[in-house]
Amino acid sequence: MATVVQHSLHCDEPGAAALWSCYNRRTFGFQHGLAGDPLFSLESVKDLLIRRAARTVRSYVARGHIQIADPWKKGMQPVSGLLETLEHIAVNDSLILLSHVEADEEFGPFVRSLTRELSDMSGPTLRNDAPRGGRATLLIASPRRITGYHIDADTNFLFQLQGDKTLHVFDHQDSTLLTQRDLERFFNGDPNGARYAAERQKEAVSYDLLPGLGVHIPSTAPHWAQNGSSISVALSINFDLRSIARVGRVHKSNHYLRRLGMSPTVPGRSRWRDACKICLSFVIDGLKPLHARLGKWRRGKGAARTRAAA
Repeated sequence: MATVVQHSLHCDEPGAAALWSCYNRRTFGFQHGLAGDPLFSLESVKDLLIRRAARTVRSYVARGHIQIADPWKKGMQPVSGLLETLEHIAVNDSLILLSHVEADEEFGPFVRSLTRELSDMSGPTLRNDAPRGGRATLLIASPRRITGYHIDADTNFLFQLQGDKTLHVFDHQDSTLLTQRDLERFFNGDPNGARYAAERQKEAVSYDLLPGLGVHIPSTAPHWAQNGSSISVALSINFDLRSIARVGRVHKSNHYLRRLGMSPTVPGRSRWRDACKICLSFVIDGLKPLHARLGKWRRGKGAARTRAAA
């Protein structure tokens, strides 16, 4: 069984106690025993794609050269091209993400066991905050491929399995780097809510990842990566935290309040304000379908008037 056996100096002390104190507060490196496991070979991943071919699976594939600050969806391809992309991934400058690997009959038992181990090592804080447990994503990328600068709502343990990459992780608690407006955009549905600032690059914690090494990325910690000279395969264990979901709903409401000309307080300053904003966010979610239908109706009326005038 894979085990996190050593923490980097970003934690206060070695061992499980350090993980309890550092989890989701700061980034840190670790070692693991997954390198070379045939379960995560390219042939095994290809078999996974074939098994999933007849299913609707949330996956992501992007091709073509990108820069660090490019939009997340740049180069996105139809999911139907996953197998072809994998077969030529050594030369096609691509990134493939396969989500919910824990649900697969071959990968599932091992990944779920690893997820439980991480949960146990992180202590009751994680177990109580993520009652549904973790989920897993496989990341397969071409040599030299860049994964652009972005943030994620989940907390992440990234295991490098094959190939090498350099991963840069920034401080999510630095409000001059990751602003309230960035977070408001992100939690309102903009995956590019965080903006890369090249002049702040020197502030990142940079990890040179080889097979057998991993990194913990806290929720909303900005990060980007560049692969080395070979195909990279990595496993991301993600935990969706109730605490972050609540904060996200406050940010969502703050986004709308700011558009109304208000200056909303940041999450955590007032419990009763946060509670009201969480309720407001559910109202906003409920109104979105109505707003979309109204927009469609208006566009249809506009098109009809244009045809009539012609």
